[in-house]
Amino acid sequence: MTTLAIQAMQIGSAAFSAHTGLKTQQIQADMQESAQAYSNQMRSISAAQQINAVSQEEVAMGDASRRLEATLQQTSMQDKGVAEVNAAAAGVQGGSVDQALLGLRRSSVQAQHSRLRNLHSGLLASGKQKSNINLARILGEDVSIIQRPSTGSAMMGLGASLIDIMDSNNPDGNKSTDPTVDFSWFKPY
Repeated sequence: MTTLAIQAMQIGSAAFSAHTGLKTQQIQADMQESAQAYSNQMRSISAAQQINAVSQEEVAMGDASRRLEATLQQTSMQDKGVAEVNAAAAGVQGGSVDQALLGLRRSSVQAQHSRLRNLHSGLLASGKQKSNINLARILGEDVSIIQRPSTGSAMMGLGASLIDIMDSNNPDGNKSTDPTVDFSWFKPY
C-alpha cells in the first residue's frame, strides 16, 4: 500500500471514531436525562402517595370527630332527661334543678369545644405534614445539568487527529509541532 492510501485509511478511521464517539456521548446524555426524569417522576409519585395517606388520615379524623359529636349530643340529652326525671320524682324544682341542668349543659359545650379543638389541631398538623412532604419532594428533585456533547468539540478533536496523522507521514523538520516550522504565512485578522 502506498503512503497516501494508508493516510486516507487513517483519516477515514479518525473520522469514523469521532462520529461514533459523538453519537455514543449523545446516547449517554439521553440515557442520563431519561434516568433523571424517571427518578424525579418516582419521587413525585412517592410524594403523592404520602400526601394521599395523610388525606385519608384527615378523612378518618373527621369521621371520628363526627361520631364523637353524635355520641356527646346523645349523652347530653340522656343526662338532661335523667336529671329532669330524677328531679320530678323527688319533687324538686326551681333554682337547684336549673343549676344542675346548666352544669350539664356547660359540660356538654366544653366536651364539644374540646372535640373541635382536637380536630382543628389534627387538621393543622396534617396540613403541615403535607407541606413538609411537598418541600422534601421539591428539594430532593434532581436538577443537575447534563452536559450534551458538542459537535464543535468533536470536530476540533477530529482536526487534532488529522494533524497528528499528517505529521506522522511528514519527515522531521516539516511537522506542525516542530519549532522550526515557519508559520509566517499565517496572518490572523
